[in-house]
Amino acid sequence: MPTVGRTRGCTTAQVARELGVHKRTLLRWIEDGRLKDVKRVTFQGVYWRIWTAADIARARRLKETLKPGPAPKARRPSKS
Repeated sequence: MPTVGRTRGCTTAQVARELGVHKRTLLRWIEDGRLKDVKRVTFQGVYWRIWTAADIARARRLKETLKPGPAPKARRPSKS
């Protein structure tokens, strides 16, 4: 498991990539009360959520119980 500062764990972005969801999805699950918030640390003046293996397992179980949402809309090419 990677480290952030001196704390062992994964960041929200790393967990999102591993689970195949967007980082904002994980944060929404926490805000909605579906997931318990994870430990936060300050490193170089920035707050980071540090996900342990148990936190990741909880998020994975939650994802497996949820029905997938609509597929993202395709972006149109810009008119440059």
